[in-house]
Amino acid sequence: MIRKTYGYCRVSSGKQLDGNGMSRQQKKLLKYIQNYKDPKKLGYQLSTDSFSWMLQPGQSAFKGYNLEEGVLAEFIKEAKAGKHKNSCLLIENVDRFSRATPARSALNFLSLVTEGQVHIHEVETSTIFTENLNLEELSSSLTRANRESVRKQNLSNDNWEERYEAAKKGTDVLTKRVPKWIDVVDNKYQVKPESNIINYIFNRFCEGVGSTTIARELNSKRMLIGDAEWYPQNVNRLLSDKRVIGWLVSTNKNRQDMRLYPQIISDEQFSRVQNIKNSSLPLVKHKPTENMNNLFNGISSCGLCGAAVGVIKQTYKGKITYKRLYCSKRKEIKTCTAKSIRYDFIEKVIYNHVLNFDWNKFLSNESQEDTSEKIKNELISKTNYATELRKIIDESDMPDLSFVRKLNEINKNITSLEYQLTTIKSKPQKFDISGFDIENKEDRLKYNLALRKVVSTIKLARHPFVDTFVSIEFHYHLSNLKHLILMDSMNGDVLLNIACTETEETLHYISNVMSIEYDKLTHHVEIEGLYVSEDLALMLLFMEQQGVDGNLIEKVRKLL
Repeated sequence: MIRKTYGYCRVSSGKQLDGNGMSRQQKKLLKYIQNYKDPKKLGYQLSTDSFSWMLQPGQSAFKGYNLEEGVLAEFIKEAKAGKHKNSCLLIENVDRFSRATPARSALNFLSLVTEGQVHIHEVETSTIFTENLNLEELSSSLTRANRESVRKQNLSNDNWEERYEAAKKGTDVLTKRVPKWIDVVDNKYQVKPESNIINYIFNRFCEGVGSTTIARELNSKRMLIGDAEWYPQNVNRLLSDKRVIGWLVSTNKNRQDMRLYPQIISDEQFSRVQNIKNSSLPLVKHKPTENMNNLFNGISSCGLCGAAVGVIKQTYKGKITYKRLYCSKRKEIKTCTAKSIRYDFIEKVIYNHVLNFDWNKFLSNESQEDTSEKIKNELISKTNYATELRKIIDESDMPDLSFVRKLNEINKNITSLEYQLTTIKSKPQKFDISGFDIENKEDRLKYNLALRKVVSTIKLARHPFVDTFVSIEFHYHLSNLKHLILMDSMNGDVLLNIACTETEETLHYISNVMSIEYDKLTHHVEIEGLYVSEDLALMLLFMEQQGVDGNLIEKVRKLL
């Protein structure tokens, strides 16, 4: 009688596959079938006419990975269900079956033999495991397989550690599997000329162009690295790939990440890109679109919760259609109380403010060098603090959670400071939007991109308890100056225009008719100009929304 036979062959790496490890096993199993004479008088023969291969290339048996998925795992599952009764499984040796712990391997081995009624032939030793198997013999084989696997794993780790240390010293490369913009030449990492494409991608993204548009541009210009075309997915992955700033991110928790590759993107620009990517909610994308329904897309946010805002069309009495600005958290997940705003009112007020503002004076008066130096000093201080915190955390088996939270907070501060530095370096010398026609689609996009270079955020809020007013708050990249416009929500009229500057010692508010200066240390308030009760009331409303010092609010309220 000839039994149905399956031959299981496995190699754990592509290198073994290229080195004929699979074909060697196959030849050995076929030779075993041809020479099989039923030495244990089991009552059956083997034949290549009733034989099937189960090949599993590139799958490790260490820790039993091949028992979890793949052809062997499927075979065991089917055998337990009775689909392979009275068949044989041929393996070169027990190592090929599994190098997991002996207990786990034995469980799967026994289930095949006893539940599945499958005879397992270990070709290398001519051992046949049947229902009457010798448990001591099986245990010995499985233990040997596990020890062999551990030995090979240790050798591999030792070899990797040597290469890792050599790479840290710069005397060798860690591996020749490198990012596609890098070559290995004479055991050194060398940047390919095509790496300028990556700079192009990061620059375009910082200009507000989305990954879909970037991919389309690259393909149309044939700006490829290798033969593969660009897609939004691989552009997006590249924008978060720390290898462009030189980092090798280790998957081994016992090894630290290190700067290994040549750096082609600055830390500041990389941080800025992450900041842009992380700032947008999945509900509302911050990329400019063709129609640009929201002229301030990417820099406008909810003044109450900080979420992104969007524009929707709303029909009134079935005839008149309005565009309304809404907070994404209120519309989608109902966690914000901000009320919607007539979008055409907002666009007109902001456009006029930007058009009439003296940008050239604003830009020239800012001391870029002083601002940059101040940020750099703060960045150094925060980075040193983060390093010390990280040492404390790394040296402790169970670090205090307050240290971990503080480190996360400091890292966010560092990212923000790096982003500010990048913005200063790319500061426009002139800013002129007078030539843009915002009724034109192309000009709307150009206007948006130009505005992003000087305005960091426009916070918009219509408070549920004071819904007759809309506050429009401007924050700028290169200044601690803030502008606030209070707008009538019913007709779009500007009610008050306020400029606010803040230092460590003082807080200064200036409107069309008055000036309020507040000393934070002494709590002294100085008010100059006309005491117009309506303007004072609006100023007070703004201060309360800002959550400023109660002493200041109380002294202003007394003037009403």
